Amino acid sequence: MEKKTRNKENIKEITSEMLYSRIDTLNLEKDSGIPSEYLIMENEEFKQLIECPICLKILNNPITCSKCAKSFCKGCIKQVLLKIKKCPLCQFKFIENRIMGQTTRSILDICKFKCINEKLGCKEIITYSNFYNHINNCNYGEYKCNTIKYNYTIKNDKKLSPKIFTGEECQFKGIKKDIISHCEKCGLEQIFCYCCGKIFPSIIIKEHCDICYEKKGPCPYCKNQIKISKYDEHIEKFCPYVDIYCDKCKNKYLRKNITNHSKIDCLENQISHLKRENEIMKDFINKINESVQEILNKKRKRSDDIE
Repeated sequence: MEKKTRNKENIKEITSEMLYSRIDTLNLEKDSGIPSEYLIMENEEFKQLIECPICLKILNNPITCSKCAKSFCKGCIKQVLLKIKKCPLCQFKFIENRIMGQTTRSILDICKFKCINEKLGCKEIITYSNFYNHINNCNYGEYKCNTIKYNYTIKNDKKLSPKIFTGEECQFKGIKKDIISHCEKCGLEQIFCYCCGKIFPSIIIKEHCDICYEKKGPCPYCKNQIKISKYDEHIEKFCPYVDIYCDKCKNKYLRKNITNHSKIDCLENQISHLKRENEIMKDFINKINESVQEILNKKRKRSDDIE
């Protein structure tokens, strides 16, 4: 699963990142600092030296003020400086001291951290520089399946009818070994494309069909080459050799001949239909009358026999 595999059409290289992704991971770019509860250190005074005064977490990419020599998370101080140009502690204009920042970073590099998934089974001891990389790839973190479970329909009357995709995200979640086992059946499930007649993994079947249905194929009625994605619309609205029905007179015409169906023709057809319906109704009434007469005759005969 970790190895990259290709589908037969080389539409896209399937990677593990496509099949599954981590849930609720700390983000090095967005998160302000490392939560201090993961730091392995009992010395509270030292811990205060490497805490950001803004978010109160362990410094993340420290930037140090030249005036007060206090370090802040890069993300935290940037947010403050968008509003004011002063250091939030000493209130002087903030000027970065790169040398002191590098010293702070060297101190952080000797710190050790436990994994946020320790309670789930991860026992690794992590360095500061590798903290975010580890938790974003930890085998004990929670992962979710990226597959969308499509419910698709195929119109049976025409082979070229495109699939109509609707679906919901797969709800499976689990640790890495479980998600890998799951995705082998879910994201790599083989699905047949009725447009081109080839088989693709479910993780890319919609992407394939979005491309496939832009190809052209012959209309079974007019034989013109049309985009598969426009196939239904062509049949229902435009193809000149498809039979359509007049709503009023109920007669069937080729779409190309419908302009020859005048109002007079329509009225004559309606009258003709009414005449046929009238004749059918008359026949029906006659049969009822015959049945009634037959019943009366039997009743009369029975009365005569009694007398």
